[in-house]
Formats: sequence, structure tokens, C-alpha cells
Amino acid sequence: MVEETETAGTWERVAEHLHVHSSGARIERRGFPNHQGWYLVAPSRETLRFDATSEGCDRAFLAFEGRRKARP
Repeated sequence: MVEETETAGTWERVAEHLHVHSSGARIERRGFPNHQGWYLVAPSRETLRFDATSEGCDRAFLAFEGRRKARP
């Protein structure tokens, strides 16, 4: 599944727990001890964690879009 976003680039759902953007960013569900959640991983390797719920996944996508729009 490939989705167009409002900003340049596309998201591909590689697995139920992994979405990869054409920029190299990814949103993935990870299960570290006491740190389960959705992680937004930028190409620079900067990582943000969100709740391990479908709402957390949605927030990761919103954070990605917000970060892209905030860049000059």
C-alpha cells in the first residue's frame, strides 16, 4: 500500500508495524521493555516515541508532517 501525503513524498506500508517514507523516515512499532510504542525515526536517526495505540500511530504521522512543514 502506498499513500500520497500533502507534502512531497509517499508512505509505503511495508508491514502492519512498519511504514516507510520515500525520504527515508519510518514509523514503526517497537517493543522495548517498558517502552512499547510507535516510533518516528527520521533519516538523521532522531527518534520520537508515541503511545502503542492506533492513536499513537496517527500522532506519529502528524508529527512527521508538522516537522516537514516547519523546515525552511
